[in-house]
Amino acid sequence: MIKVIDDKEYEVLVDWWNRHKFANLPKQFLPSTGYIAYINDIPIVAGFLYIPKTGKIGWVEWVVKNPDSTLEEMDIGYKELMDTIINTAKEDGVDVLFVSLRNKSYQARLEGVGFFVTDENATNMLLNIGG
Repeated sequence: MIKVIDDKEYEVLVDWWNRHKFANLPKQFLPSTGYIAYINDIPIVAGFLYIPKTGKIGWVEWVVKNPDSTLEEMDIGYKELMDTIINTAKEDGVDVLFVSLRNKSYQARLEGVGFFVTDENATNMLLNIGG
Protein backbone atom coordinates (compact mmCIF):
# COMPACT_ATOMS: atom_id res chain seq x y z
CA MET A 1 0.00 0.00 0.00
CA ILE A 2 1.24 3.49 -0.88
CA LYS A 3 0.47 6.61 1.13
CA VAL A 4 1.24 10.24 0.42
CA ILE A 5 3.74 11.47 2.98
CA ASP A 6 2.14 13.65 5.64
CA ASP A 7 3.33 14.92 9.04
CA LYS A 8 3.18 11.45 10.60
CA GLU A 9 5.18 9.84 7.79
CA TYR A 10 7.66 12.74 7.80
CA GLU A 11 8.51 11.89 11.43
CA VAL A 12 9.12 8.28 10.34
CA LEU A 13 11.53 9.54 7.68
CA VAL A 14 13.40 11.67 10.21
CA ASP A 15 13.91 8.55 12.32
CA TRP A 16 15.15 6.59 9.31
CA TRP A 17 17.46 9.41 8.18
CA ASN A 18 18.94 9.57 11.68
CA ARG A 19 19.42 5.81 11.86
CA HIS A 20 21.13 5.81 8.44
CA LYS A 21 23.22 8.85 9.51
CA PHE A 22 21.72 10.95 6.69
CA ALA A 23 21.03 14.66 7.02
CA ASN A 24 17.43 15.52 7.88
CA LEU A 25 15.83 17.46 5.08
CA PRO A 26 13.52 20.21 6.33
CA LYS A 27 9.92 19.49 5.45
CA GLN A 28 9.53 22.72 3.47
CA PHE A 29 12.15 21.49 0.98
CA LEU A 30 10.12 18.41 0.09
CA PRO A 31 7.54 18.26 -2.69
CA SER A 32 3.94 17.21 -2.09
CA THR A 33 4.63 14.23 -4.33
CA GLY A 34 6.27 12.14 -1.63
CA TYR A 35 5.21 8.55 -1.11
CA ILE A 36 5.78 5.81 1.43
CA ALA A 37 5.21 2.10 0.82
CA TYR A 38 3.65 0.03 3.59
CA ILE A 39 3.47 -3.74 3.95
CA ASN A 40 1.11 -5.04 6.64
CA ASP A 41 0.90 -1.53 8.14
CA ILE A 42 4.71 -1.34 8.44
CA PRO A 43 6.45 1.49 6.54
CA ILE A 44 9.16 0.04 4.28
CA VAL A 45 10.55 2.65 1.87
CA ALA A 46 9.83 6.24 0.90
CA GLY A 47 10.81 8.68 -1.81
CA PHE A 48 9.95 11.97 -3.46
CA LEU A 49 9.27 13.15 -6.99
CA TYR A 50 10.03 16.73 -7.96
CA ILE A 51 7.93 17.72 -10.99
CA PRO A 52 8.98 20.79 -12.98
CA LYS A 53 6.59 23.59 -13.84
CA THR A 54 8.08 23.61 -17.32
CA GLY A 55 10.21 21.06 -19.09
CA LYS A 56 9.85 17.32 -19.22
CA ILE A 57 12.40 16.03 -16.68
CA GLY A 58 11.47 14.98 -13.15
CA TRP A 59 13.79 14.32 -10.22
CA VAL A 60 13.48 11.33 -7.88
CA GLU A 61 15.19 12.02 -4.57
CA TRP A 62 15.46 11.38 -0.85
CA VAL A 63 14.65 7.69 -1.21
CA VAL A 64 15.17 6.04 2.14
CA LYS A 65 14.32 2.62 3.54
CA ASN A 66 13.27 1.35 6.90
CA PRO A 67 16.52 0.06 8.44
CA ASP A 68 14.56 -2.82 9.97
CA SER A 69 12.94 -4.01 6.73
CA THR A 70 13.83 -7.36 5.25
CA LEU A 71 15.18 -7.79 1.73
CA GLU A 72 11.85 -9.33 0.68
CA GLU A 73 9.88 -6.38 2.13
CA MET A 74 12.26 -3.98 0.42
CA ASP A 75 11.79 -5.71 -2.95
CA ILE A 76 8.00 -5.41 -2.72
CA GLY A 77 7.94 -1.91 -1.21
CA TYR A 78 10.49 -0.50 -3.62
CA LYS A 79 8.57 -1.86 -6.64
CA GLU A 80 5.33 -0.26 -5.40
CA LEU A 81 7.09 3.02 -4.65
CA MET A 82 8.77 3.25 -8.05
CA ASP A 83 5.57 2.26 -9.89
CA THR A 84 3.77 5.10 -8.09
CA ILE A 85 6.52 7.63 -8.80
CA ILE A 86 6.77 6.63 -12.47
CA ASN A 87 2.99 6.72 -12.97
CA THR A 88 2.70 10.09 -11.22
CA ALA A 89 5.46 11.49 -13.42
CA LYS A 90 3.78 10.20 -16.58
CA GLU A 91 0.42 11.67 -15.54
CA ASP A 92 2.11 15.06 -15.08
CA GLY A 93 3.73 14.99 -18.51
CA VAL A 94 7.25 14.11 -17.40
CA ASP A 95 9.22 12.24 -20.09
CA VAL A 96 12.50 11.61 -18.24
CA LEU A 97 13.32 10.88 -14.60
CA PHE A 98 16.67 11.86 -13.09
CA VAL A 99 18.23 10.25 -10.00
CA SER A 100 21.49 11.06 -8.24
CA LEU A 101 22.91 8.26 -6.08
CA ARG A 102 25.95 6.44 -4.79
CA ASN A 103 24.43 3.28 -3.31
CA LYS A 104 25.08 0.30 -5.62
CA SER A 105 22.10 -1.74 -4.43
CA TYR A 106 19.82 1.24 -5.07
CA GLN A 107 21.42 1.58 -8.51
CA ALA A 108 20.66 -2.07 -9.25
CA ARG A 109 17.02 -1.58 -8.20
CA LEU A 110 16.73 1.45 -10.50
CA GLU A 111 18.29 -0.44 -13.39
CA GLY A 112 15.71 -3.16 -12.72
CA VAL A 113 12.89 -0.72 -13.54
CA GLY A 114 14.61 0.72 -16.63
CA PHE A 115 16.96 3.47 -15.44
CA PHE A 116 20.42 3.60 -17.01
CA VAL A 117 23.71 5.13 -15.88
CA THR A 118 24.63 8.46 -17.49
CA ASP A 119 27.56 9.62 -15.32
CA GLU A 120 29.86 8.02 -12.79
CA ASN A 121 31.90 9.64 -10.03
CA ALA A 122 29.89 12.85 -10.25
CA THR A 123 29.76 15.45 -7.52
CA ASN A 124 26.39 16.78 -6.38
CA MET A 125 26.21 20.35 -5.18
CA LEU A 126 23.58 22.63 -3.64
CA LEU A 127 23.35 26.38 -3.22
CA ASN A 128 20.91 27.70 -0.64
CA ILE A 129 19.53 30.93 -2.10
CA GLY A 130 16.59 31.23 0.32
CA GLY A 131 16.55 32.54 3.86
